[in-house]
Amino acid sequence: MNFLIAESAFSLKSEKSEEEKVNQKLALEDEILLLTKHLCAIASVSTDAGKENECAEFIFNYLSSIQPVSPLTIEVDLIPCEKDPWNRKAVLGLLSSPDSQGRTVILTGHFDVVSTDVCGELKSQAFEPDLYTKLLQARSLNPEAKRDLDSGNWLFGRGVMDMKGGLALFLAIFKEYAESGCGVNLLFLAVPDEENSSAGMRGTIRKLNSFIKEKKLDVIAAFTGEPCFRTTPNASGQSFRPYYTGTTGKIMPFFYCVGKAAHVNDYFQGLSSVLLASEIVTKMEANPAFLEGQGNWLLSPPACLGFEIRRNGYSVTLPERAVCYFNLLTIEKTPQEILSLCVGLAQDAASSTLETLKTSEGTFIRRGGTSSPLPKIKVLSYSELLNKVRSQFKDDKTFDRALKKELSSRQDSFDEREQAIRIMEAIISLSHSSEPQIVVGFLPPYYPPRINKRRNEKESRIKDLIHEVIAKSNHLACDSDSTFIEVFGGITDLSYLGYEGDPKDLQFIAENLPGWGETFWIPIQELTELSIPIANLGPSGKDAHKMTERLELDYSLRTAPELLRFAIKKLSKLQ
Repeated sequence: MNFLIAESAFSLKSEKSEEEKVNQKLALEDEILLLTKHLCAIASVSTDAGKENECAEFIFNYLSSIQPVSPLTIEVDLIPCEKDPWNRKAVLGLLSSPDSQGRTVILTGHFDVVSTDVCGELKSQAFEPDLYTKLLQARSLNPEAKRDLDSGNWLFGRGVMDMKGGLALFLAIFKEYAESGCGVNLLFLAVPDEENSSAGMRGTIRKLNSFIKEKKLDVIAAFTGEPCFRTTPNASGQSFRPYYTGTTGKIMPFFYCVGKAAHVNDYFQGLSSVLLASEIVTKMEANPAFLEGQGNWLLSPPACLGFEIRRNGYSVTLPERAVCYFNLLTIEKTPQEILSLCVGLAQDAASSTLETLKTSEGTFIRRGGTSSPLPKIKVLSYSELLNKVRSQFKDDKTFDRALKKELSSRQDSFDEREQAIRIMEAIISLSHSSEPQIVVGFLPPYYPPRINKRRNEKESRIKDLIHEVIAKSNHLACDSDSTFIEVFGGITDLSYLGYEGDPKDLQFIAENLPGWGETFWIPIQELTELSIPIANLGPSGKDAHKMTERLELDYSLRTAPELLRFAIKKLSKLQ
């Protein structure tokens, strides 16, 4: 860890003079900006465990350096993420106030970032926001990014808005309240790996839940430092800063296609798994039957994220196995409903495949070729396949030993999706079945949707509060750009701070996701015990994951802190 960088941030406000007290707002702006730059300087790209842990240590040391006013107390801990193969750590910090009566507000976010490969030859400099912003002056940018760059009100660089600017805001506010007093407890949680598969948050949930119980905390809200993703300007030139009290769910349906091997010169004696998978992609990609939401929270349709022939090397044999899987965003559809739709779609794809073959073979025969009987194609869920194969063994222990032996012959992979696919392939091998089939199930990751329906007082309170925050935002920023949407259109760790569906839905996911509990897992009991209202209260920015990722400085350093203070004061009933 670069302790020199850390110490410069820690000492920024260690001894406030009278002049600093008078200029508290300005000092806070400086602290947020400096922290943002220091955090960005740590290139904590997802799955770079060394850098992610370096960032965790930086945050831990910053929180540990805070000297709270009496009678407030601070506890800070580095938490190993449960079941994480890279041994990464999260940071948990509690600012306890005797006036809180247990009421607690969570401030949470992630400190990992996506890679900078899109930045080309500037991929290293992208972690130095001041330098990167300067270097972009000589680059060709899209008109909107160029205007923002020339305005001087935007800081460019990897992580400035997604989401180290938000973490910096939360850290600075945490310190401010520790040094001045607070009417609620503040529970700070920063995790790695959100950009990959949320191993950080999933691996911290049990500790978080037990900590809340141990300290007898009444968690009344959880705010994420995820930014308001500034929208593209509309026809009148206005762009919006969306605030939300819900977050989108994500599920990854897969279709594993088993065909029938044959030499390419004997085409109709076999069945190409690629033809099967292609039919599925054609029917699944952008399928409106899976659309959810409406208006400004209409979610994107299904998109294929993986399509692969499953064999090693070149061959003139028809591909016997292929797999495709899809990103599917959800709000209200249950896993059972989604799997049922996917099974139906697979059955339609099987029928279309056979029709294609029948038509093609007809032409082939008319030109002198010989006919072959069309195969039957079975469609089943992963849980059906698993149960069928298990029943062929004397008991579960015998099955588990056979599966372990089958997997030992397959190359290891750190990718959770690849691990799950290999487990399924091992089970298909154990079935000793050669019949064409399509197996339908789910791959990691899974994010449960969260939507605020005012089910209780806490949900109603946070929803009303965010509407007040929006009104205050537009007043402070002297515009009308801040607006409300029901759910954030992307994926966030807030999905794991509660579960609003039937617990049986989670069990259904577990039964249809290969390797559940090993390759991917969610602490189901803890998830169902948590029911924390959520919202975003971070800074404002644009172009997450792009080379033009940037932070809106004036709003993020001046308005956003005021909004967070306002929300905390409202929840602490100090206002």
